[in-house]
Amino acid sequence: MDERRGNKLKVKIHLNREMNGDPYAQIVTNKITPAIDMLADSIRKISFTPTLIAYKFGRKLAIPVSEIIRIYTENKIVVCITADSKYKLRSRIYQLENILPKNIFIRISSSEIVNLNQVKQFDLTAAGMFKVMFKNGNSTFASRRYIKKIQEALSR
Repeated sequence: MDERRGNKLKVKIHLNREMNGDPYAQIVTNKITPAIDMLADSIRKISFTPTLIAYKFGRKLAIPVSEIIRIYTENKIVVCITADSKYKLRSRIYQLENILPKNIFIRISSSEIVNLNQVKQFDLTAAGMFKVMFKNGNSTFASRRYIKKIQEALSR
């Protein structure tokens, strides 16, 4: 058993050579705090990396959803944007909304879904529109129809 102490978090790794199946993590605490929630989310992200099948130059690729910044419809084609490329998807926006992790992705209009982990900020413009600013410097606009859903997702 390996044991290391951090500031307040004690980490134990138990090696069980008899164990069958996938490894698992267990958090033992006397109360759920925002730090514990963040720790659990981080463990989940590490242990499971969902992907979407995308296409570029006729090649089929598996794109980790954590790398996707936004997904939108462009000239009736659904595309996804990552930090370094643009890919075509064969699924429809409503299908993607149903399969992507709801704690990470949110629909901001009838034609767009964004990765909340890639959003830098939401700004309210003088015209009353919600501007979505991404960490990479790009931006888009949310539909007024989706503002209530966005606010609910951000308050979770």
